[in-house]
Amino acid sequence: MKTLLPDFSPARENPAFRRLLAGGLLSSLGGSMTSFAHRTHHHAVRAGADFTNRGTLSCVLDGYPGVNLAGGVPVAPIGLPAAHTAFAKAKEIVLQPGAVANALLQITDARDYADAQCGPVQAEYLIIYRPDNAAPYRLPYATTACSRAVRMLQVSSVSVGTGG
Repeated sequence: MKTLLPDFSPARENPAFRRLLAGGLLSSLGGSMTSFAHRTHHHAVRAGADFTNRGTLSCVLDGYPGVNLAGGVPVAPIGLPAAHTAFAKAKEIVLQPGAVANALLQITDARDYADAQCGPVQAEYLIIYRPDNAAPYRLPYATTACSRAVRMLQVSSVSVGTGG
C-alpha cells in the first residue's frame, strides 16, 4: 500500500531548498513579527524587527530581510530598498519553536537631502520581507521618504535574539 507523504529529500541535499521549505513552514505553521523604533540623533532613526517562530517545528533563516518604505493607494514601495550593512556577516541560523531572531534597520532622515535630489513624499508603512521570501509584513510607519535613488535605509543580517 502506497502512502501519500511529501518527499523531503531535496531539503537534505540543498540548503536553499531547506530554507525555502522552512520558511514556508514558518509562514504556514506560525510566525510573527514585532518592531521598535527610536531616534538615535536628529539625522537617523534606529529600528528593529523581531521574527518569532510561532510554529511547532524549527526553521532556518539566512541572510537579510528586505525593507522598503511604502505609501500610496494602492500601497507601493517608495525609493530604494534597504542596503545590506557590513556590520555582521550573514549566516544561517536555526530558529527553534518560540525562539526569536532580529534584524536592525537604520532610516536616514529625508531632510538630510536636497528636495531636488530626494523627491520627498509621505510614506505610511515599512514593508519587511523575511529572509525566506515569505509574504511581506506591512507595518504602520509615517515619515517623509525619498522617491528618487537616495539610499535612506540600511538593514543588518538576521541574528539570534531580540533587537530591542
